[in-house]
Amino acid sequence: MEFKSPVYNIISVPIEKIEPNAYNPNAVAPPEMKLLYESIKEDGYTMPIVCYYDKEKELYYCRWFSYI
Repeated sequence: MEFKSPVYNIISVPIEKIEPNAYNPNAVAPPEMKLLYESIKEDGYTMPIVCYYDKEKELYYCRWFSYI
């Protein structure tokens, strides 16, 4: 079996195609979350976001987007 890293399959996805994943184990204090929200709003995402594609719904699910 050959392993193919997801790093080699980076694609640009329209924001409308990304849905929040209900499971998010990360907890961030409200002041830091507000700073993160403002940073993303001003600068956009500066790092790739790992999403999982649902072929039936033609949507991507991402745990980081779920809180913002």
